[in-house]
Amino acid sequence: MAMKDPVHPGAIVQEDCLKPLVLSVSIEMAYRLSTAFGSTPETWLGMQLAVDLAQSRHLEQAIKVEHIVAA
Repeated sequence: MAMKDPVHPGAIVQEDCLKPLVLSVSIEMAYRLSTAFGSTPETWLGMQLAVDLAQSRHLEQAIKVEHIVAA
């Protein structure tokens, strides 16, 4: 189940050790964070994905696409 307002992964890093920096969790940054904190890149990218999806939920209703049925 998706979280309504997941914690932004950058907020975790920013508050804990990188407050002066503005972060966006790219793949390269995910590898750096996983090495620094002993986690996995998938953990950081998963948190970023959760934030991105939560912030874009309003788009789902606005997008009009015709469903394509495979023959």
